Amino acid sequence: MVCAFAGWLVRQLMDGGEMPRRAAMALLICAGAAQAQVISPAVSTAVTVDAVFQAIGGKPASSGYLVIDAPDVMEAGKTQVRVRSEISGTGWLVLLKGRKGKPAAKPAAPGQPVPPVFIKAVPFKGGEVAQTSMEVELTHDTYLTLVAYSRGRWYYAERELKIAVPALSSPRAQAFSASSSALPSMPASAAASAAAKVLPVR
Repeated sequence: MVCAFAGWLVRQLMDGGEMPRRAAMALLICAGAAQAQVISPAVSTAVTVDAVFQAIGGKPASSGYLVIDAPDVMEAGKTQVRVRSEISGTGWLVLLKGRKGKPAAKPAAPGQPVPPVFIKAVPFKGGEVAQTSMEVELTHDTYLTLVAYSRGRWYYAERELKIAVPALSSPRAQAFSASSSALPSMPASAAASAAAKVLPVR
């Protein structure tokens, strides 16, 4: 019962729900009868992957047993990304936008806060298969980092997802659109005259 209540508190925090500050600062996460892990609320507000690693209090080891299942190239917008852990005893999967060793992303506009790298965290009970689907919104080429907790240790894996066409809301697309619209257009009469001219055949 205590574990179920703690799990509810975690979901409220990780999904952006309201919860008392006192509870957030002393959050106990139960991921099965034999496995418990305290995760700092700073995970959901960190602006770099390195800050998340620091917040969880461990140095995750790179693992080839974590899978981020998504197309190599996709259209800009919201998409479902499937993630899973093949590490025995996985109690948590945490998906982040960004990669280890990289600086924080730039704010969407001057004066706005830097967006956090946190996307979602999902708990798993003992013996449960650690796999789930998470919604991710991408506007440009982005690295995703999957972090897993198992039996007192943290692991991570990275994958780059590429966008085929930049979203119209991205600065690069806006700049391209503005430069294209600024180009002078040919008058209709001149275009018709040019089309009517035929080079003589020698």
